Amino acid sequence: MPRVRFPADAFKYINKKVFIYIMESPFSQSSGISFYLEPILNSHYKTYQQIITVNCIPDGPLGNLVSPISVPKLSKYQQLSPLPSPNGYIDQCVYAVLRYPKNSGRKSMKFSDTFLGADDIPSLFAYLSKNGYQIQGDLTNMLFRSTVQLGGVSEQRLSGNRKLICFATFSG
Repeated sequence: MPRVRFPADAFKYINKKVFIYIMESPFSQSSGISFYLEPILNSHYKTYQQIITVNCIPDGPLGNLVSPISVPKLSKYQQLSPLPSPNGYIDQCVYAVLRYPKNSGRKSMKFSDTFLGADDIPSLFAYLSKNGYQIQGDLTNMLFRSTVQLGGVSEQRLSGNRKLICFATFSG
């Protein structure tokens, strides 16, 4: 077993041996992408903003347009569950769909046009179709008709009442 090297000052914080065993779920390997319209609190402008988010960093060219962003509570009254989410922590980040590639330097909340919003959904669909993604219309429609609400408010996310837009897959 290889040894792990810690910075010299790390040992003052470690007083016990800690072993973390991470088991990967077969469901975490899903190639499906869920798109949501999600309210966040833009901490720079101190206003609420509806942005398009996804459930993961997707494969393909869209991955260069998705970035995790840290979001503050929408309200001082918002309470998070003490239970961790399925990924093992309380989600203080969302995967936001950016208007410009990650390396453009424009993924900050201080730029008013950083994130895609509701008005950009037609452009997003065109981008997906042009770049090898398939929108799963039958699956999306089935979930819209279902009594199970996908999205909504979560006690394990700091963002608000997100609404499902669609599901898509990447075929390359």
